[in-house]
Amino acid sequence: MKGELDIVITCGFELPSYQQEAFVCHSLPAGTYYAYMRPEHPLSSRDSVSVQELRPYSFLMVSPKDTPMYEQLVVQMCSKAGFSPLVSKYVSSPNAFICNFDTGMEIFIADTYMRDSENQQLVRVPIQDMDSTMGFIYRKSNENPLVPYVCRQIMEAWEITK
Repeated sequence: MKGELDIVITCGFELPSYQQEAFVCHSLPAGTYYAYMRPEHPLSSRDSVSVQELRPYSFLMVSPKDTPMYEQLVVQMCSKAGFSPLVSKYVSSPNAFICNFDTGMEIFIADTYMRDSENQQLVRVPIQDMDSTMGFIYRKSNENPLVPYVCRQIMEAWEITK
């Protein structure tokens, strides 16, 4: 591997970071985005919510120093709904969200693959019309013939299971 990764698998919102001539980028549908919240949150019993309905609540966000594209995702999502998110706290990792609810009224946005997605202390409510993606990236200069083959196989298998 010569000190380089052969394939990067990442959240779709990170793909713009890799949109360079040196990389091949593929995107796959990965379900919907969710608003994660405490069970006592007023929206927790809803079947789904619109982004607009999140407006009055404060957001927990991953620090833009650690994951700049996450902040852009949330800001763009809210901007399209006509508001700027009220950020109550930035955390260094998506895994830190669970420990940073101060009032129980905060929300954070993540896809179904967030590590704490099955945590019983949280409720996740689908956000209407907000679909997430996964990204597969590799260097065009990578001479390993298995890299594009493996990416194709993953993408084909992914599409079959959807």
